[in-house]
Amino acid sequence: MTRRKSVQLLVKKLSILSNHHHEKELVQEQCQKEPCREQPQTDILSSFPIEIILKIFSFLSFQDLVKVQLTCRLWYRLTQDSSLWKCRFQDLNARCTDIYAHNPTKLAETCSLSWHKRYCQAITLTNWRMGATQRVIKINKDDDSSRVLSVKLRDHLLVTLTENNVVKLYEYTSDNGFVFKLQWYFGDPSSTQNIVECIDVLPHIHILVIAQRGSRCMFFDINKGSNHDPIQVLKGGSHPWFIPDSIAVNQDYFAVAGRKPSAVFIWNWRKGIRLSSRAFDNQPHRVFLSGDNLITFSTDGLLHIFDIFDCTKYAAATHYMSPCSIPCVEYDGSLSVVIAPHASRRIHHYQWDPSIRQEQDNIKLAPSISVPLAPSRKRFSTAFIHLLGIKTTTSDHQNLKLSSSKSVNTSNSKKSSHKLTSIRRHSSYNDYGYACQMKTDQYIRQLSKTKQQEEEQICLPNFDQGPKLIHSIRTTPLGPAAAEIVSVAIHQDRIATVNRHGDISLYALNGTTAARVSSALCMNDTHQTWMEDNSQHGREDDDLSDGYDFVRSRLAMGTMGLIYGGKGGSLWWLDFSCRAM
Repeated sequence: MTRRKSVQLLVKKLSILSNHHHEKELVQEQCQKEPCREQPQTDILSSFPIEIILKIFSFLSFQDLVKVQLTCRLWYRLTQDSSLWKCRFQDLNARCTDIYAHNPTKLAETCSLSWHKRYCQAITLTNWRMGATQRVIKINKDDDSSRVLSVKLRDHLLVTLTENNVVKLYEYTSDNGFVFKLQWYFGDPSSTQNIVECIDVLPHIHILVIAQRGSRCMFFDINKGSNHDPIQVLKGGSHPWFIPDSIAVNQDYFAVAGRKPSAVFIWNWRKGIRLSSRAFDNQPHRVFLSGDNLITFSTDGLLHIFDIFDCTKYAAATHYMSPCSIPCVEYDGSLSVVIAPHASRRIHHYQWDPSIRQEQDNIKLAPSISVPLAPSRKRFSTAFIHLLGIKTTTSDHQNLKLSSSKSVNTSNSKKSSHKLTSIRRHSSYNDYGYACQMKTDQYIRQLSKTKQQEEEQICLPNFDQGPKLIHSIRTTPLGPAAAEIVSVAIHQDRIATVNRHGDISLYALNGTTAARVSSALCMNDTHQTWMEDNSQHGREDDDLSDGYDFVRSRLAMGTMGLIYGGKGGSLWWLDFSCRAM
């Protein structure tokens, strides 16, 4: 009996204890769920007239106005007031009177814009003129272990080549900047046949182009990704030691120049047809395409113009210019050529006259810097003209007649049979030709259908006359920043240069302005964020690669700013634009 009572008392005590904790927990939860007291906030500015609020906003910087507009709807509407931006534009125009000196026609074009957009455009041009960057962003934050060898910027696509034989593709958007998209790995760089020397990209038809040692060139479809095989493979011949120095590509033609042996090969790359090849002396050459013509520039200052369809291997024109390294020569795809000799302390701007034939044909081409589109004129190579018996004019094939008159001998029958064999070999589609032609034709048709903006007309040069020296820009006022230039980039009416230490300078194409690129966030004015430290990233042979032997460029320029690939592996984006709110 006593045992039963003791058990009952124990159960009673435990029940009381459990109820006590349960009630305590409920009390704590109720206390936590009590609503916070709301304290009224008074908007001091709302009590003022609108004129006074706008006057207060006029003292704020552009960055502060961006933050202010996020406060409430009323303040957002006030920051969009046209009188506020008109006053800012007038003050900026009074302080910097030469904003539009590099291109006076832009001032008339801005009259149709709102005051807000006019101010944003004016402050952007001022930043370009003064070399003041608004943002300095490291693109490859996760992977910067390998030295950047080459960068190419075409419209919204950025392609980089690193020392570990990796090609990376970045895509630019106005919201996110440059975003990593794809990566291609081409094998161990210790094997000479795997080493990639040159890269380029056709953004309109989504094609990546790479040139490897041994004269093998491959074309990849960007939309398929990096795991698919190339859509086209071209090979100049059995030259295992051929080293590509420069490539040029458009929607129809592809040219690669290199050494060992020193030659240039030209293809209709969509069909896989090699149109011609030309031999040079053993020097690096830079190649460009302009319509149906090939432009080559050698380090000794010789500028040759070749007709792609003329198989006589004679230059249509030859001009003598200043000796220069390969990355210090740039062609804008239209009329201008910029040359920056290594030790001359000057930048030479040459320009051709526009072609009269191009004005008569009224050919419209898509705008591009160094990837021009070929005219839609159907032409045959010289070999096919002889084979088909087509009559030619003296103006187009004058060199052909002179060379053919010297080569008449008794062995014409043997040479004609050999010529037919070479025509048959180079005019047939290769293993990739049909599929590549169909795929790229589909891209071009889609491009012509979906393109809403009107295509601008690019003037083709008149190669019957030589280029004229328009400006000779002095670089001495910028001091060491413009000394020992190793690379040049051109975009629209701007020129950018970089020296062996990574110091970048900007110039107007007409020579009106020049400035050293600097960042407001950098405390040390002599050493910018993107500049390399030679004690950490320098090598013994770096000085040997800065003169006439240096063949690749680590500097690119576009509407979004400058791209620079450092020796330490960092890829920098220098943004000068003022973002509209």
